Amino acid sequence: MNALNNLNKPTLQARCKAARAGVTKYFASATSVSLRGKAWKPTNIDAALAAAIADGDATDAAKAAWRSAVTTGKASRALAVALLAALKALVLATYGDDPKVLGDFAFEVPKGHGTVPAAEKAAAATPATTTPAATAMSPATPPSKS
Repeated sequence: MNALNNLNKPTLQARCKAARAGVTKYFASATSVSLRGKAWKPTNIDAALAAAIADGDATDAAKAAWRSAVTTGKASRALAVALLAALKALVLATYGDDPKVLGDFAFEVPKGHGTVPAAEKAAAATPATTTPAATAMSPATPPSKS
């Protein structure tokens, strides 16, 4: 029985089809057949083998549908990515890097855009200090000696 467990699907299905024909040919008139200690009606054997064939066919169809869905999904994803890139370029060209507008489209502000450089931030946080302009001073006159 181990050899039968290792059959690939096409081989198993071919054997099930042949076995169905054999059951019909040789056991159709029997009321029951004993298989591994259990009594089986020939119609039940046929139905079980037919179900194995149908289930194998169903898995093939499901696999083909899945592959088709994956292919379709990849194509629609590629189109969506291209459209989003073009849309972001349009929004940036039309509205600039305004975070609110970009956020409405779920786009991030491009790095380096819309941000204040660190030096400007530091300068803004530091109180402005001005150096007094050099004033022309007359030479100091020594105190008068009176």
